[in-house]
Amino acid sequence: LGGMPPSEYLDASTVDALRRDALLAPPSVFDRYPQFAHDEVRRYATSVLLSREPNIAHALDENGAPRWALSAARLALQGALRSGTQGRETSLASLALDFQILATTHGQRWADVPIEAVLELEESYPHLLDAVAVEPGDRAISLDHLLRVVQQRRTVDGFIEPKPVTPVVRLLLTTPRPWELSDSAFEVIAGWLQALALAEAPPGQVERIELRRLLLTYWDGHPEQSNDRALEIATAAAAAAARSQLGRRRSALPHELKRERYVELLALLGPDASEEIEHRLRKLAKDAPWALAPAVDSPMSAWSLAQYSAELLADLTESYYIDDDYQHAHFDGGIRRHQGRSSGWRVPLSAHYLGSFTALFRKAPARRSAKALNRILNHAAQYRCRPEPGWAAAEAGPELKIELALTGANRGYWDAPESWMWYRGVGVGPYPAMSALQAMERFAEALLNGGIPIETIVEVLMRDCENLAVPGMIMGLLTRHVEDVGTAIDPFLRDPNVWMLELSRVTHEQIGWRASSDGLDNPDRRHWSPRETAAFMLRTATPERRQELAELGRQLAEAGRTMGLGPQVELWAAHLDVNQYRLVRDGNDLIVQVSPPEHVAEQIRSIQEELAVASEAARLQNRYWASPRVASGDKQPPTPGEIAEDL
Repeated sequence: LGGMPPSEYLDASTVDALRRDALLAPPSVFDRYPQFAHDEVRRYATSVLLSREPNIAHALDENGAPRWALSAARLALQGALRSGTQGRETSLASLALDFQILATTHGQRWADVPIEAVLELEESYPHLLDAVAVEPGDRAISLDHLLRVVQQRRTVDGFIEPKPVTPVVRLLLTTPRPWELSDSAFEVIAGWLQALALAEAPPGQVERIELRRLLLTYWDGHPEQSNDRALEIATAAAAAAARSQLGRRRSALPHELKRERYVELLALLGPDASEEIEHRLRKLAKDAPWALAPAVDSPMSAWSLAQYSAELLADLTESYYIDDDYQHAHFDGGIRRHQGRSSGWRVPLSAHYLGSFTALFRKAPARRSAKALNRILNHAAQYRCRPEPGWAAAEAGPELKIELALTGANRGYWDAPESWMWYRGVGVGPYPAMSALQAMERFAEALLNGGIPIETIVEVLMRDCENLAVPGMIMGLLTRHVEDVGTAIDPFLRDPNVWMLELSRVTHEQIGWRASSDGLDNPDRRHWSPRETAAFMLRTATPERRQELAELGRQLAEAGRTMGLGPQVELWAAHLDVNQYRLVRDGNDLIVQVSPPEHVAEQIRSIQEELAVASEAARLQNRYWASPRVASGDKQPPTPGEIAEDL
């Protein structure tokens, strides 16, 4: 270990035989001594050498403990722990103490080696139980040291490896409240549960069942308020709400049962949850829905919960995100914010993977998940229409809704135009609603690519819809798949409101942040308005289909006249009539453009002339009059030539 042996210790025939066996590298003029053919060969050879020593740590110390021997030492320790050779101290405690002494001389990294070695064993729990001090005590390995090694060495892509860490979790579960031991203890338990959820481990996991027992025991140790006390709290809360615009209902559950760690572990039990766990989660949803963030708004918690019951996840999702406290919820648009593990400054404000929405779509029936999300979106859109803070749903009137015939019959939708573009992560609105729509769009596209008819998808998503957010998302889906959806897009193209909303969305997408389209089909069509969509449809349509589109244009123009809209709607309608397209030469280029009817063109020209006059007035004002702020800068007065030209 400490260097090469003298030449007299090398046997030429042995070296030659090892080279023929490919254990030693071919001779080289650059190497004075024979070299191993591979690092793994050196590792195993060194581990055999160390295994023959009475004290592995002492042998390393005598030879300078080179860092390249670390993995060989780990392998030798595994052999020592497995064999328990008589005449040597091979318990984890004694080996850990030896390596702690070695670490004082050669670096603290050596102190981790016995822990790394024992975690590789199939039966590591007895060794850990003997050597690790879970509670404060005199043991060879501290709990913090063990947990640090687990988090550093047994984590892959952010997830803890469940199999080698299971004995560590089992050790933590020997205490009545393992999640309160330390931050690291909770993170290891939660990370282990998340790894099981990601692997979709089947029910019957012993440690998960033991954790369930501890969680239920903890709940039973913190009884709810008595009926008399609960009534007293409710009365006091109602009186406080009457005195303050910010009053909120009070919970009868003890605060210990609403702590984030406890609630998250309840959800992470996955398929090993029980009816008792479900009852307690529903109790939280009824009594303190804002406390459900660790269970619902954390994606892995939601994924784990869905493996027990997708229906439970749907109910909890509605309970958490829908904030029906009309005296307070206006601060968040009626929807509770993203507050789970995935929220933070490094995470986008909205994304399809945030919250419980992706898990809900993947695990729950399509109609149930769409119903849950429509309830959330209906509530958010309704809040956008409220005349003032504190306004209740019972005060809603028909004047707050807009009538659209997107599903064959007129239906009222909350008139919140900004919600149309929520699925793109732009506009003003609650970010969880935007995340829900992004997850819904990816789910709908997966169904479409899987062969589900677009009519069925639209019917499922629109069944319980009273908001403009879902139709906006469906319009985006139809546009990106316009060549595959047939006539499903026709109800959208015949409505002037859709054209106005889509043109507004395209404008907003040009500025600032917008949701990612990675993994979606035809993302370049995000910038298409109905005009580009109509032109594409006409280019690929049959003669019969072109007649249908022309009829859609006539219906669009008629609807625009009924609504009292200007000639712009007739210009939109012209985009649906192939006879209105012309080829215009621009230098060496040919441009395809729409030529509307003459009476429409005349009205548009008059509007354009008015706009040109207003633009010219603004230009003259900016040239010959400037505010003191601008005048104090480097602005130069107009030249005589410019004045003469303007005159």
